[in-house]
Amino acid sequence: MVTIQSLEPKVSSKSEIPALLLPTQPAVSGRTELQQRQKQSSREKLLAAAYDAFAESSYAGAAVDDIVKRAGVNRSTFYRHFDSKFAMTKALFDQFWPRLFAEYDAVRPSDPITDGDIDRWVEGLIGFYRANRPFYDIIVQIASLEPEGMQWEETIRQAVIRMLGERFPAFARASAPDASADARLRVRMLMIQFEFCVFDLAFRPNTDHAAIVAFLGEQFRGFLARSS
Repeated sequence: MVTIQSLEPKVSSKSEIPALLLPTQPAVSGRTELQQRQKQSSREKLLAAAYDAFAESSYAGAAVDDIVKRAGVNRSTFYRHFDSKFAMTKALFDQFWPRLFAEYDAVRPSDPITDGDIDRWVEGLIGFYRANRPFYDIIVQIASLEPEGMQWEETIRQAVIRMLGERFPAFARASAPDASADARLRVRMLMIQFEFCVFDLAFRPNTDHAAIVAFLGEQFRGFLARSS
């Protein structure tokens, strides 16, 4: 049975997570404490079952019926918690986003940033990507299957750019409300390159690690120099 990875990096505050990525919070009712515990238990079973189903088949291939069967509950219980499979998936990601943003926030740059800085940063992200492969597969599928999911990738990217702006003035300037279209495009393309490189390093074993780290170091230093 596939289980949800429990990682322990520094966790970013929930207040830093873009609202688009957050699930609808369950309504608080006048239930007894026992009923609340039972409701929470069934919700956790559904989320664990969904993770297993998505990991073993795919987001597209896992039906609500598959999930409730794994969880040992019925469809009415599912719909008491979630409006749809996508709503449940947003709840499944609730603990993922803070850890993802914490990994991006782990960069500790020298001045100027070195290949060693990039390498340490990338190594942390590679470990996180590999430990959470099912989540990345879900993100890719949701982008093509769910209207709101199409916005996830860019929402994550812009949140990371703003976060990096707290460490690099060039990123802060490029994400400021009055930033030029050229500056916004350059920082966006830099992060797209970075994301693709980390994904390749995490999931394509023959990728040349040293060459990619050197490339990313060159790209980051070039961006910081041009934006200074």
